[in-house]
Formats: sequence, C-alpha cells, structure tokens
Amino acid sequence: MKRLNSSGYFLITILLMIGLLLLGAFNFLNGMNSSYILIQRGLEPIHHITNNYSYYQNLKGLVFSVTFLLAATCFLVMILLPSEHKKSRQTTGIPQPVYQQPQEDTKTAVVDPAEIEDIDVLEEAIDDMDSSTDEDDDDVVYGAGPITSAAIMNFVHKFPDSALKFLYRKQLDGKMLGRGDEDIYREWEHRGMSRGKVKKYMLTLMDWKTFPKKPLYEIWKMLRDHIYDNIEDED
Repeated sequence: MKRLNSSGYFLITILLMIGLLLLGAFNFLNGMNSSYILIQRGLEPIHHITNNYSYYQNLKGLVFSVTFLLAATCFLVMILLPSEHKKSRQTTGIPQPVYQQPQEDTKTAVVDPAEIEDIDVLEEAIDDMDSSTDEDDDDVVYGAGPITSAAIMNFVHKFPDSALKFLYRKQLDGKMLGRGDEDIYREWEHRGMSRGKVKKYMLTLMDWKTFPKKPLYEIWKMLRDHIYDNIEDED
C-alpha cells in the first residue's frame, strides 16, 4: 500500500475540517429550529422563539461554521487547482547558456561517434580564425547578423555545453531537446552556423580524429577542462 506524504496528510486534514464544519452547521441549524415554534397570527404563520439564549447561541455558531466552511472550501479549491506551467527562462528568445553539470546517471546512454560522422566538416576552414573577437553582431548568442567562424570559436570556448547540444541535438544527459532549443538552433543555422563547423573546430581544439564513445556529459567535461586549462596556461 502506498504511503501518504505530507501533502496527502494536509489534504486529508482540510477535508476533515470541512466535514466537521458541515456537521457543526447542521447541528446549529437544528438547534435554532428547536428554539422556536410556528404560530398563526393573522393570515401568515410567524416564528415564536421559545428560548432566546439557545436560539441566538445557535445562530452565532451557524454563522461561524458557514464562514469558516466557505474559507476552507476556497482554500481546498486553491490547492487542488493545477499549477501553471513554469515560464521559460528565455525572455528574449535567446538562450542563456550556463555551466550546469547534469546529475550523473549510470543508465545514461553512451554517445556513438557514428551519430555525427556524416556531418560535413569541409564547408569552411576554421584553422585561420582570430581568437580575439568581440561580442558584436556576429556573436552566436547575443548577435543578430551572420555568424562568422571566429564567432563559432568564441562560442565553443564560452559555452561548450551549448555547443555540444547544438552538435548532437541532445541534452547533456542524453534526452531529446525541447521545442524552444530546436527553434533557436534553426535560427543560428539560418545565420550561417553549422554542425559541420562546430564539429571541425572541436576536433581541432581537442586534437581528436573523432569524438570519444562516452556519455555526452563526459565529453562536455573533457572539453570544458581542456578550455579551462588552456586559459590558465595563457595567464
């Protein structure tokens, strides 16, 4: 049998409270009915209170029960309503890549280098790129103009996680990309960025002939550490 969690106990408590308030309201209403009688005066019957104290005490109890019953019911409706979907962190349609290491999972699928072997890497040479580029209109993330080879290199250095996601079309944990990421990557491709260029530069940067057959987050850590070590050596 499945055990109840704290939210389940809380919900049961609210339901019990509503039940007690309903029972109390019914009890106070019966108490009021027993405190008066109907007498005929003229053409219409009227209520004649036989016990003023009991009648008004039950009236106060009824008002109290109904008031808190309505409040508890509204509260129950609020906690049972489905929550709104989380708003995307992308406020301008541009991703804000961050270094966030996924939780290691022994079941994470190993990335097969064959998945990207057929990507053309001869579209444009990236060997002669200047590493001292500014974040201008050609910048991959923040720019709006055509993406240059130098901007691709700068992007790989700054956001290796996003570069790998763009190349493999997967999250670092091996899951499929969301619709928002796919739309952003298509926009980058329209501006001149390609998976072939990204693959070419990563292989050159890491001095690899092909990508290792490892989980994608392991490849990301190797790429990140290599970039970080080179920055330290330059300093």
